[in-house]
Order: sequence, then structure tokens, then C-alpha cells
Amino acid sequence: MPKPSASERLRVKLRGLLRERGTAAHLARYAGKPPSLISMFLTGARPTAIHLDDLDDLSAYFRLSIGELLGAAKPGELSGDEQRLVHAFRVLPTAARDHFLAVLEQMSVHVASVDAQRKGRPPMALAVADRFLHLTPMQQRALLLSLDALEESDIRQTERQKI
Repeated sequence: MPKPSASERLRVKLRGLLRERGTAAHLARYAGKPPSLISMFLTGARPTAIHLDDLDDLSAYFRLSIGELLGAAKPGELSGDEQRLVHAFRVLPTAARDHFLAVLEQMSVHVASVDAQRKGRPPMALAVADRFLHLTPMQQRALLLSLDALEESDIRQTERQKI
């Protein structure tokens, strides 16, 4: 059996996606195409109605990568949402990037903490990490320096006890 063409894979994928999320009319409006053109592509009446230049708009509408849209995404490839996040992150100023990462880290600690509670595990380490993330960068540095100093003090005390 021959492998389906990229156009056929796209047609099948679009039909499935439109059943789940949206209509051909909304997709056409988003892509700046006449609804009849999208309809003819979906029915196969005009298989060349969608061009390579249209793939960006189609993938953005469904929040997928072009690879996902064509059904050829490889494991480990970024999804459409992940690609959008990376692109948005790259254009941020450094201070905004730092803040954005702190917010993401905070959210992931919170999600892990909730997950640990659901599984009946004590979330003590997660609570400490959560509190640490609430500190300003200056407070975090001061705390880490204090912990380093305590560790040095403990090492010296242990060495004295050996003598």
C-alpha cells in the first residue's frame, strides 16, 4: 500500500481537528481564505487548494507545529505551544526572562507539591523549595551564603572534635 501524500495526510488531520475544535469557516477566516476553498480541500474536490505558505496559519489556528499538522512529528520535537513559548521567551529582555522563569519554577513546584499530597507523600522538601522561590534573588543569594557559612562552621567544628 503506498504511503499517503502530504496533502492527503493534511486533509485527514484537518478533518479530525475540525471535528474536535472549530469549524471550516472559522479556520478559513483565521487563515484569510475563502470558506469554499477550505471546504473544497477538505472534500478532495480541489486537492491543491492549500499551499505551503498556508501551513503556518493552519498550524497556528490549531496550536500545533507544522510537523504535528502533517502527522510527521518525531518524538522529542517541540509541540506548537512549546515552539510559541520558546519564541516568546527569546524576545523578552533579560529581566523579564528571569521573572518568567521564576514564575514557571514556582508553578512547577506548586504542581509537584499538590501531586505529592495526592499521592500521600510528605511535601516537606517541596514546601522548602516553594518558600525559597518566594524570596527575591538577593534574599536567595544571602540565604545560600548563610548556608555555605554554616556548612563551613560545621566542618571546622567536626575537625576540632577529631583533634
